[in-house]
Amino acid sequence: MADERPGSIDVLVVGAGPVGLTLAAELQRYGATCRIVDRAPQPTDKSKAVIVHARMLEHFDHLELEQTFLARGTMVHSVSFFVQSKRVAQLDFVGTDTRYPFVLCIPQDVTENILGTRLADVGVHVERSVEFLDFDQDDGGVTSRLRHPDGSIEEVRTRYLVGCDGSRSTVRDKAGITFEGLAYEEEWILADVQLETDFFVRDEASLFVELRHFLAVFPLPGDRWRLIAVRKVADPTEAAAPATVEEFETVLLKHTRRAVRVFDPIWITPFRIGHKQADRLRVGRVFIAGDAAHIHSQVGGQGMNTGLQDAINLGWKLALSVRGQAEPRLLDTYEEERLPVIRSVLWGTDLATRAFTLRRKVDQQTLNTLGRFAIGLLPVHDYLTRSISQVGINYRARGYTSPAPADGARQRQWGRRPRLVAQPGDHAPRAPHLKLLPDSPTIRLYDLLRHNGHTVVFLQGKRQTDLAGDAVVDFARELRDVFGDELHFIGVRLRDTWKASTFGFPLVHDVAAEMHKAYGATTPTVIVIRPDCYIAFRSAWQDRNTLAPFLSAYLLSTESTASLEPT
Repeated sequence: MADERPGSIDVLVVGAGPVGLTLAAELQRYGATCRIVDRAPQPTDKSKAVIVHARMLEHFDHLELEQTFLARGTMVHSVSFFVQSKRVAQLDFVGTDTRYPFVLCIPQDVTENILGTRLADVGVHVERSVEFLDFDQDDGGVTSRLRHPDGSIEEVRTRYLVGCDGSRSTVRDKAGITFEGLAYEEEWILADVQLETDFFVRDEASLFVELRHFLAVFPLPGDRWRLIAVRKVADPTEAAAPATVEEFETVLLKHTRRAVRVFDPIWITPFRIGHKQADRLRVGRVFIAGDAAHIHSQVGGQGMNTGLQDAINLGWKLALSVRGQAEPRLLDTYEEERLPVIRSVLWGTDLATRAFTLRRKVDQQTLNTLGRFAIGLLPVHDYLTRSISQVGINYRARGYTSPAPADGARQRQWGRRPRLVAQPGDHAPRAPHLKLLPDSPTIRLYDLLRHNGHTVVFLQGKRQTDLAGDAVVDFARELRDVFGDELHFIGVRLRDTWKASTFGFPLVHDVAAEMHKAYGATTPTVIVIRPDCYIAFRSAWQDRNTLAPFLSAYLLSTESTASLEPT
């Protein structure tokens, strides 16, 4: 069987783990057709990656899936660090600037079930027991060869190919992408079990760090716990011995100084870890994401979350490209934006892993001191919680983002503390208390971003000006005439000189000026928010004519079918 029609399917996604499922759902959401195949005959039944961080929950909120995730997971509001059974420090996520100030512990098989159900709801089903073999590409597309369960070979023609097929990625291998890194010497053991003890609490994760020993304990749904520990091995080249309940009871006794009964294991296994990174994420029309592009230590639960954000970054860009609304330059920004993030995650997880697997007594003493004092410092605490929850990830000064103005102009436009306000490349701040005019129901900014395009936001500015609503609407029409329905518009006012009757798009009242403060909108300001909720552009109103040239470097002109006339 063969499908040789160019572009009959826009994208072939190889791999139906969380990253592949998310990418396929994003493509379908933005109007691109796709197929998703996986060589495994059925979804995983293992918990595997069990942590979903705040940044991903924010995106699941955007997809209206967050309540499903929250109902099936366990919220962890803090992480405690123990040395010799005594708590020496605590990271508290409650103060993190997000709607989800916690870590959600949820088994990967549940995550895949939620995402797979969403995908099936929009008419895309995973094709299982289908093995990706190789591909050829040319200027017009990619021809991939797939082996079906009956042994037949299918050739499928698509515009793009994306490998989400794990650390042993065939797509990466066939694309000639280098995947290099190191393996850690330590052997690890993992178990999903029940515990009989009162040492741990259900809304807290516990990390035990001692010389040559490490134990992590996370709550899971259904009164279960995830245990991860370092195992001493005499010869790291020998095959790992099976992990046992008794081995974990010994580890728990050492770290908690009390007997803990471990029972009813549903998954218990030894494993080794390493950190590797692809040297690039794209070869022509072929891309890689998730574990196909990066693997690293499980410390901090960064792996799956980083892969999911790969998919979110890439999905809308591919969709715009296949819809004929993007310049080729837009796809280049996937690698430009994600590779620095991946490098940063690998650096951070490697540093943490080495800290948690100490070999020298002096290192233990240093860590104890850092744990007791440094984490207690507010800047250090905030940096760690923002890094772990991934709400601090940004694309400033790279990829599809406009440059920030020089320091002097920045201070004039953004106020006295310009470094604290949202900049191009940052994730759009929440602004949860807006009033939609004219009827004034309370609404969040993110509620107004639930569409498939870019959003141009006009902020009235804190300072009194004579900028009329008619001028804003005229400028929006000019943009719509060039870029069509890809652009959506929102007006944000502080004063009633802007009237809902003037605007042909949503106008909201910034009740406590929190959105103006978050965006540093001292004077009238223009913001562009990308489909992935990152800020692409900002300027003062008087510099608004720089917006169209900026967008033209990435987006193609299209015909509009919508009106901006007030209703």
